[in-house]
Amino acid sequence: MRLPDSKTGAKIVHFGEAVAAVLRSIPRLKDNPWVITGTKEGARLTDLQPPWRRIRKRAELDDVRIHELHQFLKHIPYQANRTLGVLSKMFNLAEIWGLRPDGSNPCLHVKKYREEKRERLLGADEYASLGQALAEIKADGSESPAVLATVWLLMLTGCRLGEIMTLKWSYVDWQARALPLPDSRVQTQSGPVRHDGCDCDGG
Repeated sequence: MRLPDSKTGAKIVHFGEAVAAVLRSIPRLKDNPWVITGTKEGARLTDLQPPWRRIRKRAELDDVRIHELHQFLKHIPYQANRTLGVLSKMFNLAEIWGLRPDGSNPCLHVKKYREEKRERLLGADEYASLGQALAEIKADGSESPAVLATVWLLMLTGCRLGEIMTLKWSYVDWQARALPLPDSRVQTQSGPVRHDGCDCDGG
């Protein structure tokens, strides 16, 4: 999946069956290149805030902002860095206590993950509530398939809101199950992928 407007620079987001199911559920409209379509012919959806307020109310998540959905998987680098710090401290103490030779700390030259400013992270219970709300909304038809697909893609890919809202069908590489995001401003990164067995086929 190629997202040329990525704020984080060029990257490739590999996707599994859950994301593929969401993408397959979205109708491809003639003469409309956008994955997330708006109400006007040939246009894309431009404002997710009103439906998002209704969705989060249904899920009883009134304090969750739409752009925080992509942060769910971003905890992994922070956990790895914190774990590395703890291990390094343990090995240093082992050297002080004479249990290891001096300078033998194996964590000494391990490169840490690059960290960005952290935002609020949704917990598993919150994601479960949101998933249940989306299933109910899909059943009663109170929101458009495009809105539901947007929220699912945010949850499943870790992509930013702007990346999903500006996603075109021409960016989707079905054969490679990938979304290459060509933007040369920042070095290539890989977006996280979730492979949940949730009922996420478009809502």
